[in-house]
Amino acid sequence: MIEAMKQMSLESTATGFERKTKRTRKREFLDEMNLVVPWSELVALIAPHAPVRRAQGGRPPFAVETMLRIHFLQQWFNLSDPAMDEALDKDTPMGAILEKLEQTKASVRAKVEHPFRVIKRQFGYVKVKYRGLAKNTANLVTLFALSNLWMVRKRLLNMGAQG
Repeated sequence: MIEAMKQMSLESTATGFERKTKRTRKREFLDEMNLVVPWSELVALIAPHAPVRRAQGGRPPFAVETMLRIHFLQQWFNLSDPAMDEALDKDTPMGAILEKLEQTKASVRAKVEHPFRVIKRQFGYVKVKYRGLAKNTANLVTLFALSNLWMVRKRLLNMGAQG
């Protein structure tokens, strides 16, 4: 008579395939956050004033605990940025330099982002269409050339009217 073989499971502790999860920095941070913030008390305090889903439909609001966690994370990361502490005092020489640097970065960013706005708004290129690298590159080069023409169109029209 053949004895029935017992099927081994991967969950068995004898196999070495036990389910183990690695402690990540994210998990450790969230656990520390849970120790510091009394979530249940805060949710109970805010929940009566939180918006509820409308009867007509529409997008449901985020959960109160989710919004609280996002708010606390934003506050904590803002407090941990040392560059922001120096930039706040514009009266010091370093603060004045950092303020000028931020203004320069904002100016450059505005000049660089303007052609992208023209491509998105004037020519409707909002989503990337995957047609291959060569076609995508050719399409973008054409759109940037058109955006350059769009941005100087008034000067070109004035030159044509004068000549």
